[in-house]
Amino acid sequence: MVLCTNHGRSIQVNLQGHDIKVTGGSLPGTYKVEQFHFHWGPNNNVGSEHTYDGKQVTAELHIVMHLDKYSNAGEALKNENGLAVLGYLIDVGSHNKNYDEITDKVKNVQKQDDILPLQSFKLSSLLPSSKCYYRYLGSMTTPPCAPVIWTMFTENIYLSENQLQEFRNLGNTDMDLIHNCRSPRPLDGRIVTSNCNNSS
Repeated sequence: MVLCTNHGRSIQVNLQGHDIKVTGGSLPGTYKVEQFHFHWGPNNNVGSEHTYDGKQVTAELHIVMHLDKYSNAGEALKNENGLAVLGYLIDVGSHNKNYDEITDKVKNVQKQDDILPLQSFKLSSLLPSSKCYYRYLGSMTTPPCAPVIWTMFTENIYLSENQLQEFRNLGNTDMDLIHNCRSPRPLDGRIVTSNCNNSS
């Protein structure tokens, strides 16, 4: 089952009962995808939590995974290398039909704790084909800001202005979600590695 949830800080899609696993690329084990969520801002120049060459873009997608020896992310965050995130910057472009199941329905999860089932789809259909990425050891951008292995892919996702506006229209019980992104932070000496292998 695929559930779209407004949890007050973002729109999160929980992949209940799906066995999507990620391994290789120097990850220290096999990771199971638990959920993905979005961060965005009030306009097309603010919204991503990472930057390339100092430039922020419209939004960002985070795919949250945990080492498969743990039952869930809550258990994994207590352990070294327990969590990993695949990140993609989202910028404004042409209409992306692969996101219709999400962007057409987020209006139905306007308030915190609203939940809506979605039709099943392939997670890979939401993602660009490029395998080029940067990796570093950091932390989650939302509480409890647990340690995480970040993998940020270099090829952007593109959504139309109308699709992006569906996210900006959302609210929760206390405040709107028009700006649910954390400002980019300095690296503070973290080592960033790069990898680009589009052969597979």
